[in-house]
Amino acid sequence: MSNPFFPDDDALRTLINELVPTVDIRTTGIKSFTKLLAKHVTDQLQARNNGNKEIDVSYAELKEKSQFIRDELTVAINNMAAESDGEHDSDDDDDDDSDMETEGTPAKTRRSRGEGGGLSAKKKISTKLAKFLRKAGVVPMPSESNDDVKLARTAIVKGLWAYIRKHELQNPNNKKEIVLDKAMKKCFSTDKFDMFTMNRYISVHVEPFPSMNQLLAAAKKKSKEKQKQKATAKKSGKTKGKKDKKTGGQPPYRLSDDMASLLGKRVLPRPQVVSGIWAYIKSNELQNPENKREIFCDDKLSRVMDNESKVTMFSMNKYISQHMVEKVDRSEYVHED
Repeated sequence: MSNPFFPDDDALRTLINELVPTVDIRTTGIKSFTKLLAKHVTDQLQARNNGNKEIDVSYAELKEKSQFIRDELTVAINNMAAESDGEHDSDDDDDDDSDMETEGTPAKTRRSRGEGGGLSAKKKISTKLAKFLRKAGVVPMPSESNDDVKLARTAIVKGLWAYIRKHELQNPNNKKEIVLDKAMKKCFSTDKFDMFTMNRYISVHVEPFPSMNQLLAAAKKKSKEKQKQKATAKKSGKTKGKKDKKTGGQPPYRLSDDMASLLGKRVLPRPQVVSGIWAYIKSNELQNPENKREIFCDDKLSRVMDNESKVTMFSMNKYISQHMVEKVDRSEYVHED
């Protein structure tokens, strides 16, 4: 990329995940999403550089990353589907067990090895799914046996999409619909699904191995809860134009001691963590005046950035996750304007 402000993959992934909850993915095509992403990237970079209007990331530039955007968008969609099916809640329960099993190992170390909670947590998958993925050759398998295989959901999703594209299983008239071939039908026991319902078929094969009926019941319950919340909000006088900005749609997390010391808050959603870090950088004038993309780390910031003496506005994103120790109930966070 010739544009010096063009984000690296980690930063672009973060920006995609920020944008997804604000867009109706079911009715937004990849072209329209990429145009929205170009504006979002430009707006964020300008905001982080004192409103510098010379910074611009165009749709044409992002088109060169179209496959990456498609892949990350697919993962983001499945993550949203998992949350709507209550998958995140079950992950939180599993986190407690994980901590007990690895007592004495610092949480930071566990997370850096990919052992943290959430959708990146490695969980046991069914023998049937393990056999399919091994034969398909789309996911690196951790052992020779198909029994007791543990994989992260994100790896499963990316692997399945690699297989789907390789075998051209997307409906040409509706790219969001997947028409399963013989091997996938054998694994998932259905003729087709779409990118939104695909998560449920994956969940059946991932520990704790819920049945499809259980997943549908959980989704129905969550839908009713959302409808009840909307009705309550309407009664309390909240209009469509005055949305609740409590967490911006993002779940709050309990922060590490180092991050809490830097931001002065113990619980925050990720967008507020990022905003808080940038507020700290600007108030302490830590940007390199000759290269605004470069950040000099003082003692406090260095402890959050894995003891680095300097980072870039893009590389800093990869250090944030390990300081978001535990997802907490939304009631523990109150948004402050």
